[in-house]
Amino acid sequence: MVDIYPVKFSKARLDTAPEDERLFHLIAGQLANDINCLGKLSILIMNPVGGHQLNDLANTMMAISLIKVLAGKTNEGWKLIEKHSALFKRYRNDLSPDAINKLKEIKKYFNKQPNVIYEIRNKLSFHLDVNNLQRGYASFSSEEVFVDYLSVFTGHCIYYSSEIITIMSMVKMVKTDDWKEALLQIFGEVTRVSSWMGDFILDFMRVFMEKYITIDLYDIEKDKIIVEDGPDIYSVKIPFFCSPPK
Repeated sequence: MVDIYPVKFSKARLDTAPEDERLFHLIAGQLANDINCLGKLSILIMNPVGGHQLNDLANTMMAISLIKVLAGKTNEGWKLIEKHSALFKRYRNDLSPDAINKLKEIKKYFNKQPNVIYEIRNKLSFHLDVNNLQRGYASFSSEEVFVDYLSVFTGHCIYYSSEIITIMSMVKMVKTDDWKEALLQIFGEVTRVSSWMGDFILDFMRVFMEKYITIDLYDIEKDKIIVEDGPDIYSVKIPFFCSPPK
């Protein structure tokens, strides 16, 4: 079981915080929600669904799509953190050592150029870079056979020629020629950095709440929500193919 505590506060209470801290609190909450949802869905979709191998191929395509968006969100998160760097100096004495260390790791990662998240964000996610796609295309021989999977339902079509070429352009971003190993490396790198960001935001939220929201903390135990145990995250299956909407 998981204990969830609703923390209720008025707009008047939120107004007691300095504007820059209040705005970062609100936009960082949105960012943390996005990272949480995208990261969790990426794990769920990678779980094998069984049946024809096309099912797993389709889910791999969905996972790649999510990882591209997660990389884009994480890169935008870095821009947000970088913009508010002066703010965190005020929080340095209140943040946990782990949060400060995560912030250092995030800075170190993004100060290293180029990095996988930045490359995916600018070439495969928020922007579509034709030159990058051409490099992926050039890595195939003229004997390569591509396959697209078509259906009368738009939602069941998979243009896998585009996907496999995109995958190969992603492979060029890491130091391996094995596309499966490259994807695992990319997935690991994106989810690791986004996890650091989520952990840092969580600790910032804790300090912000203690300073401005829960200064006269009411009894949150009485409003506690108990969420029953859900399924094991590695057992949930989300198939690409399903009945079309009516």
